Amino acid sequence: MKFRAKLLEAGSMRQFSNIITTLSKLAKNCVLRICADRLYFIVPEEHSIPYKISVWCILHKNEFFNAYEMVGDTDKNEIYLNFNSDMLAASCGSIRGGGSSVVSLKIKLTHKVSPCITLELELASSNSNSQMCIYDVPVTLVSKQDWVDYQEPEIDNFNISTQMPNTRVLKNIVDKLKKINNKVIINATTDGALSLLVKATTATIETHFKDLNVQSSNTSEDSASVCVDIRKLSQFLTCDAINPSTMVCNIVTNHMLNLCLSHTGFQLKYYLLGIDE
Repeated sequence: MKFRAKLLEAGSMRQFSNIITTLSKLAKNCVLRICADRLYFIVPEEHSIPYKISVWCILHKNEFFNAYEMVGDTDKNEIYLNFNSDMLAASCGSIRGGGSSVVSLKIKLTHKVSPCITLELELASSNSNSQMCIYDVPVTLVSKQDWVDYQEPEIDNFNISTQMPNTRVLKNIVDKLKKINNKVIINATTDGALSLLVKATTATIETHFKDLNVQSSNTSEDSASVCVDIRKLSQFLTCDAINPSTMVCNIVTNHMLNLCLSHTGFQLKYYLLGIDE
């Protein structure tokens, strides 16, 4: 097996660091799926048996990396690696702290006592020489028989797909609402309205957004709603660091909230199962 990739653009390196940092806030364990034309970062739902996927993130080779080479399994030409997202996020800290001094980022699969994802950051210095920072993140190979656990969730139809409000504004509201209850009901309507509702012992608090672009609807009703864990939703909304160009809210009534973030070169999907109100 072989994998190596290189990033040269400052924006791509920062985005890579921001994506890894976001993943680290959602779960400690993550799976990296390496394919010939893209990378997948996959987060399984904690303690779920069988595995349920909570995060599905794709980085496209041609739009994200300046160089990319991999040789994987002889049948499917893929590699699956399990790693600690906190360790990888910490290794990316030099990208955030180094600013314009980071010249390049190389990512490769190595074997140093045990398998590792090795990050090599080239840093510019004032004397025209460069310095190299090297970080090794231990990984374990995922057995081929377990690959089936890390496939994209199949959802036949969302009842409503609508544009989401600004993530920073939304997070501020959610962080206030989670002090009242650990559940929030999210409701989207076919005319472009979205509401967040929490219930307290003596009151019900509801926040409304309107004039949102409805992507699609597949419901006989005028709306679709789902109740979810507000703490998990708040955790995910730290994703504003990756500055998505689009963020879409997909609802399967009483079953699932799916948030889909997109930007040049990557897409991140978050699956949050519904809970009883």
